[in-house]
Amino acid sequence: MTLIKSSLLAAGLSLAAHMAAVAAEPAAELKALYEAARTAGETDVVVYTPYGNHQPIWDAFAQAFPGIRPTVVVTTGAPLFAKLEAERTTGKFAGDLLFSNLTTVTLLQKQDYFVPDVPSTIAALPERYKEPGGYFQVPFLNLFTVVYNTRLVPENKLPKTLDDVLADEWKGKITFGQVNGTGATDFNLATLRYNNAITEAQLRKVHENAVPAESNAAAIQLVAQGRALFDLWTPTQSVVPLQNDGAPLGIALLEDSAAVWGPGFGLLANAPHPNAARLLKAWIYTPEAQSLFALHTNSYGTLPGTPKPEKLPGIDYYTFKDIPAAQASEVIGAYRKVAGAIWGF
Repeated sequence: MTLIKSSLLAAGLSLAAHMAAVAAEPAAELKALYEAARTAGETDVVVYTPYGNHQPIWDAFAQAFPGIRPTVVVTTGAPLFAKLEAERTTGKFAGDLLFSNLTTVTLLQKQDYFVPDVPSTIAALPERYKEPGGYFQVPFLNLFTVVYNTRLVPENKLPKTLDDVLADEWKGKITFGQVNGTGATDFNLATLRYNNAITEAQLRKVHENAVPAESNAAAIQLVAQGRALFDLWTPTQSVVPLQNDGAPLGIALLEDSAAVWGPGFGLLANAPHPNAARLLKAWIYTPEAQSLFALHTNSYGTLPGTPKPEKLPGIDYYTFKDIPAAQASEVIGAYRKVAGAIWGF
């Protein structure tokens, strides 16, 4: 309990007054961090992320806090790991925040790349979206399911289950973002495996019948171009803009094998702009910022009451258990042993 809460309760003030004080805490924190960043001359905050479609979010932050502008470095996988290792080796730190998939975040947490940061704005955030040590939280969710080419796959042929997609009639006509142990596809597969929703035989079938693409974005393009009919575990937030542009893409919600999860957002150790970084991270969990995910990125904010993306289905049906943050390294490690034996990494 904070000093403010303790004092109010000791004074016997009303519950309404107490709740008003609690609501004021995030605003006070944001103001204090903003003033600290400005005093320290922090005009920049550097975010490492694979998400290149979040510029409206960063622009909204810059508008809310004049004088501080996010610099976004789009990077993931091996280039990200190499960049962080080089910064640690040379002592020339550039990155402030990492905003990436949970396979990457949990692995880097294990290697001490983060420091704890628990902003007051996450008070209402469900516990499932908080790493217990405060090293990262999950600001939004994405729906990962199957995307198909609407010109080449008739409605009466649409798959209803994972086994339908993996049927031999579609062999060589399926794609997916490559499995490499740290990517988004890996976290989908680890989530399904944690929920006993995918077998080793099905994993082998994916390996045998589908052709990996270099990335999720490349896999979606293969389907849009008709060079593949299906893309497994597609990040649907990336599909909606292409649909709006007229791409022949449809979303098939496979409830037996769709996954819903989001990235971890953590403060990097030795961040060169620590106040601005904490400010951005705290702001992202305000109702104003959370509403921007649905509006601009077709994602589902994690703060209760946040609206869903207009053109995507609701995820109220979803019952799979999230991989607990405290067990993520263990669960993902177990998955990597199985998947590594199949894909050779």
